[in-house]
Amino acid sequence: MCAGYNNIFEDDVRKIFGFHTYEKGRKYFEEGLVFNGIVFENKLIANVQGTMPRPYKVIVSLQTPFNNRCSCPLGGDCKHVVATLLSWIHNPDLFLDGNLILEKLDTLSDKDLREIFRQLIKKKPSILKTLAKIIKFESGIILGVILFLISFLISQKPIFNFIENSLSFPPHNLSLIHISEPTRPLYISYAVFCL
Repeated sequence: MCAGYNNIFEDDVRKIFGFHTYEKGRKYFEEGLVFNGIVFENKLIANVQGTMPRPYKVIVSLQTPFNNRCSCPLGGDCKHVVATLLSWIHNPDLFLDGNLILEKLDTLSDKDLREIFRQLIKKKPSILKTLAKIIKFESGIILGVILFLISFLISQKPIFNFIENSLSFPPHNLSLIHISEPTRPLYISYAVFCL
């Protein structure tokens, strides 16, 4: 069983996400569409197979109001997030406990850590580019490397960039700018979304 944060109840999820989103997410959960789950600190990270060929990536806080992000068109507060939470409620053992891995890595010697990196690089040399970026540009090198290793070990399709960009749960603030050109022969109107 994964450590901690399992005091979430279905009623909490239903109340926060609403009946319709809850029901859609429940169906995804029951169909077993949640996979590659990780619990790390107080967040769940998972892939959810939606209607598109590529699965959606979900990150959700385990503390109410369940701040979350999803790579689906809605960006979060969606059936994929609900399915992930329901998977955690009913099958927490399906989630790799990143906290335990981090604890284990803390006990390894520098030599053992270098050997882990050598083995990863032999399996997938392209991770060198990602590691170079982490080491060169990131101040939280250890956390970045740990998250990368966890995602790599689970699926060998790293979700590091998604995790890195999503851990702080920044709000999606978009501004709508309406531009019209009434002097053109045909009245033209544009809607532009700006970050």
